[in-house]
Amino acid sequence: MPPAFSSATILICTRDRPESLERTLRSLESLAIPAGFRVKIRLVDNGSRVPLAGWLEKRGWPRTDLPVEVVCEPRAGKSCALNRGLRDLDADLVAFSDDDMEFHPRWLTGALERLEEDPAQALQGHIEIRSTLPLPAWFTPRCALLFGATPDLPDRAGLRGLAGGNSFVPRAQIERIGPFREDLGPQGRRLGYSEDMEWSGRLHQAGVPLRFCRQAVNYHLIGADRVRRGILLRRQFDQSRTETLLDATLPTGSRRWKDQDFFGEVRGLAGALFKPRRRFQGLDYGLELAARLGRVWGLAQRRLKSLVAPPREGRPPNPSGDGMPTITKNP
Repeated sequence: MPPAFSSATILICTRDRPESLERTLRSLESLAIPAGFRVKIRLVDNGSRVPLAGWLEKRGWPRTDLPVEVVCEPRAGKSCALNRGLRDLDADLVAFSDDDMEFHPRWLTGALERLEEDPAQALQGHIEIRSTLPLPAWFTPRCALLFGATPDLPDRAGLRGLAGGNSFVPRAQIERIGPFREDLGPQGRRLGYSEDMEWSGRLHQAGVPLRFCRQAVNYHLIGADRVRRGILLRRQFDQSRTETLLDATLPTGSRRWKDQDFFGEVRGLAGALFKPRRRFQGLDYGLELAARLGRVWGLAQRRLKSLVAPPREGRPPNPSGDGMPTITKNP
């Protein structure tokens, strides 16, 4: 039988991060490609101050079997850049990643082998953390999860969402669910969240199997400037707040916060304040408080919105304006 896929596009969005992008491209120079398989890297320049095309021409690219193309999206926002990258696709498969990743040489071949088992599925690869300096003692596995590391899951585990730093989605499934929500995700200097989980939540709702693939490995590069307590606490707060806001309307996820009331979550936050700190390792106590505070704030925002503008029957319109129903998710 012929292989299920004959071509792939590796999609990477970037903005003003030439140093990390350099490391990403350098690792892709060693990527293994199956014989006869066609693959290219598509870089989406999301308004870099130094145009990416000129930077890439100056840098050079040694592989003729792995071409690199640059497309531009002037509107700030990762979701805008992702939607631009998904236009005019000519490959059977899209591999999503980021501009601060390094890749195991068998990253692509490992995913392709797994996709042969079920060509209709979408995959989440395994993400590990790599730091330019030794990580501090307070940096726990929970901290790593905030930087996108995958939990210790069994291979082929079923999932409700995919992390954009390492995922593989057949083009046919992408065409079924449409674009990313452009009000979610990082926008300029604002670190937003959940564009990947909301989008892949629609895949899940459409019946696409989402599975974990341990053999498709890449590594999230984090510099010393990002391994700071304040950054992680803020990230945990913002992520929990966004999850709470989105979980109110997602039909595919946990009902954890749908059935929770504001005052119940406040009581939970108060209870967490009196938990013995010795039960937690490193920064985990502060992250627990930040997560609970983020949920309280998210529930308060939901409550306020319901009082100001009561929800109408049916699903709200998609803010991207394409008429597709809005369905939200972050696990």
